[in-house]
Amino acid sequence: MGIKLTINTRQSDNIKTVQQIDKFNSVKLHLQYDSIASTFEFDLSFDPTDRRQAEIVSVSHMHECSIYYVHARSGNHKDTNYRDVYTTDELTITGFLLSQGFYRSVKPKPVKVGGYSKSGALEDSDISIDKYPLESNGKTFKQIVTSILTPSPGQKGFNFGFKISPISQGTGVVFAEAQSADESYDKSTAPESKTIKAYFTELASQKNIVLSHTPQGDLLITSANINGKSILDVTKIGVNGVMGYEVVYNGQGLHSQITVIRQADEDNGNAAEYTIYNPLVPIVYRPRVVSLTSGNDISIQKAARNELGNELKAISLKVELDRGSINSKFIFPNQILTITDPEVFLYPKTRWLIESVDFEQDAQGEKMTLNCVLPSVYGGPVTNPFVDVDHNLPIL
Repeated sequence: MGIKLTINTRQSDNIKTVQQIDKFNSVKLHLQYDSIASTFEFDLSFDPTDRRQAEIVSVSHMHECSIYYVHARSGNHKDTNYRDVYTTDELTITGFLLSQGFYRSVKPKPVKVGGYSKSGALEDSDISIDKYPLESNGKTFKQIVTSILTPSPGQKGFNFGFKISPISQGTGVVFAEAQSADESYDKSTAPESKTIKAYFTELASQKNIVLSHTPQGDLLITSANINGKSILDVTKIGVNGVMGYEVVYNGQGLHSQITVIRQADEDNGNAAEYTIYNPLVPIVYRPRVVSLTSGNDISIQKAARNELGNELKAISLKVELDRGSINSKFIFPNQILTITDPEVFLYPKTRWLIESVDFEQDAQGEKMTLNCVLPSVYGGPVTNPFVDVDHNLPIL
């Protein structure tokens, strides 16, 4: 229905410093599941003689910004002052205003503003010098992350949290990622040349952990909703807001088998190797070898599965919608949709995981693109939705 935008001009929890913005347009959101941050941008009206507007757009202040999707509400609803309420707000992203672009010409133009989730600071930041030495032998992923994110005495520190989702989609089953976060590393050293994100990502890949973030801007370990209920069944154009879709198979990024090896370490630890096969490359021989410097036999298997999952991202589905919500809920990543259409070589009904969404709203309306991958990217059995691997024939 619409977008609500607020900016905290004092980096404070005081409600008076959080200002709702009225004059803005061309909002764009890119929400990514398997990333420590998502991004946003919008156009903002700016009158240099207006002190309030100057404070909101103030260069170098990197104000905190929250963007909400506004839903229409049916029925009779009252607020605490017994006034009629016709809308409800759903938080989509909380982040920092990092860029402002000012332009002057004969025809006035708005200020272009952009930023990313609060946890996105890890993409650009190095480990603080007060955290040295960088060796973390015998520590778990959770301990390493908590240690780096916790401010030292006298330091400002990051103003976002670190969360581990404890329950898997209401089933009562503890996330495998949460269990992996409590597994220790025999040896871990953060190179001085790497950002915090790069270090966390390298550690996470060894445990097959997925790093994400919350709409509030916190760093998050979560589980891919590969067994979730489908929120959208795509069968043809014009139904459920579907404007178009495409399937892409990029074989150059795929291998028939991936072998992960661990070399013997300086303490004479045993070398090991593990090979995983890809049913989506059933005929051509295309091997790949990945080397690990640490880990046990179990972590090597997890690393191999993680490498295969990353390769499967070469198979993608894009669905274009004329809306940003389904059943009065904004469409976030990490949800399932199904599609059946022989025109895009999907003869049987196939499940896809929404890995990211691109949402846009301007004066003409709103639209959204769902960027999807096969659920097996993140876990579960790897199957071929295109070809019967036993007979090497299309599944008709």
